[in-house]
Amino acid sequence: MASIGEQIRDARKAKGITQDALAEAMNVSRQAVSHWETNRTMPDAETLIRLSKVLEHSFEAASAVQPAAEAPENPPEETVQPAPVSPAGETPAAAVRPPRGKAPYIIGAAVLAVIVLCVCLFAVLALTGKSTPKERAYKYKSSVDGEIYTIERFRQETANEQGKAYLRVNPSLTVSRGENFDYWIFEIKYHEMNGIAFSINRIERVFFTEDKENTEQIFTASDIRAFGLDPEIPAYGDWSYQGGLPVQDIAIGVGVLLRGTDANGASLAFTAYIPLTDK
Repeated sequence: MASIGEQIRDARKAKGITQDALAEAMNVSRQAVSHWETNRTMPDAETLIRLSKVLEHSFEAASAVQPAAEAPENPPEETVQPAPVSPAGETPAAAVRPPRGKAPYIIGAAVLAVIVLCVCLFAVLALTGKSTPKERAYKYKSSVDGEIYTIERFRQETANEQGKAYLRVNPSLTVSRGENFDYWIFEIKYHEMNGIAFSINRIERVFFTEDKENTEQIFTASDIRAFGLDPEIPAYGDWSYQGGLPVQDIAIGVGVLLRGTDANGASLAFTAYIPLTDK
């Protein structure tokens, strides 16, 4: 089945419009349209709905977008797995009778120890919020102030300082199974802890993808009001932010940066990171 990018390209050509014309209708750059069509970046749920209206096209299900250079479309029906080879590159264990003695038990214990160590490492990373080496390779440069953000930076909590507002951040992710598409639905709940009101100035949302062509979206206080939300978080109050994205293989995660000013005039920023998985 055609990828989302291929469907956008085919629908645009069927309508007889150029990438420049589609970019103008969507209020994005021509490069953004080109990246959509080549699967280098991905339109989020809201943008995909707008595209379906502009192109007058109902997109078909494509829950996993594949980059251009992927495996052949018709892989062999059955893959023959090679026999296991010993660490020293000797004859496969299945072909000969294992030697007597303690050696097999020592090797088995070593393998088991490695597995346990890996499990513990991933558990520690999950509990402490540390990024994996792969995630640390992805960076985002804010188009507003030029500040550099990595996935690891999005995971870090803002310090709770006396006399300033503090938002407890609670992100969550669900998968919505649709007739045409599966969607990631993410929500970030905020709760003001210090009894000081907080005004949101803007939200910077970043989708991290495997090809590192990260997609940035910025929402101002006016945009937030247009969504039917109040950008003012009262003292000890709650506030939540939701977003959606079609499930796609090239997605890594979404980072959300919330900037604003508290009632005492302090400029503050609160970050959140949500790994994207279709599990």
